[in-house]
Amino acid sequence: MMPPQQPIAASSSRLHGVDWLRGVALALIVWFHSPPALSAEANDAVWYGALALFFCVSGILMPRIDKPAALWRYLRSRMDRLLLTALVVYLVFYALWLVVGRYHAGPEDLAAAWYEPLTELLQGYPRLVCAPLWFVVALWMVEALTAVLCLWLPRWVLLPVGLAMALWPIGTHVWTLQDVCQFFVWHAVGTVLGQCEGVRRLLRRGADWPVLRVMNEGGIIVLGTQNYVIGLLKMLAQRMGYDLMAAPLWSKFVVAACALTGCYALVRLTMHLAPWMLHFNRRQSVEK
Repeated sequence: MMPPQQPIAASSSRLHGVDWLRGVALALIVWFHSPPALSAEANDAVWYGALALFFCVSGILMPRIDKPAALWRYLRSRMDRLLLTALVVYLVFYALWLVVGRYHAGPEDLAAAWYEPLTELLQGYPRLVCAPLWFVVALWMVEALTAVLCLWLPRWVLLPVGLAMALWPIGTHVWTLQDVCQFFVWHAVGTVLGQCEGVRRLLRRGADWPVLRVMNEGGIIVLGTQNYVIGLLKMLAQRMGYDLMAAPLWSKFVVAACALTGCYALVRLTMHLAPWMLHFNRRQSVEK
């Protein structure tokens, strides 16, 4: 019999402000994907702002990398924390896509060969299955590049490097290289800010909210499942004769709140049925 799931322990040195910033960014991403759609300009602004915040927070938490052994430990732990969890989520929903999902999606899914999601997985840029998980690949790429540069260069050098990458990006989405170039500068900003004790002292303030911590610890599950939860809400609304795509703007907040609630339930279910999926996440607490 599996032992009961233990609550995520609090820490006096935990950066509670980081939990709140991550929570805001995660809520913005779910709100961005929720119907009805915003204007193209507003959509771009919300999307870019939420992702920039994600990368900046990740940079704040960047540890000190001063030896090759520390670099290897960091890359291996982040691979466990990000890529392995994302891979499990992707394969689960790929199996569901093969059996059920593709028949309830658009014509692109019906026309796709069974192996196309696996090809997209190898290219590091999913579209047919768990499309938002491209962010996980991009985040690991940015963190890995930052760690390598921090081994040899002072952290402030990351800022001009990030600006150069944003101005002259690599024009391909393979392994999210174009997105890495676009958002590396925000990770660099966070990496520099993370050195400031005043910033870290400010981020230690605030209350610890267990619900928010659970959502952050299961952030990859939320990213991977949000579109499916939103799709189920759209199908439910259609059965009730309500078209969410033509609904007033306030309904976007309602859909996002319902989607976040559904994602929270999935994270809690994962913690109960498959806690090993979040084992990687709990190893890396947001602490000093």
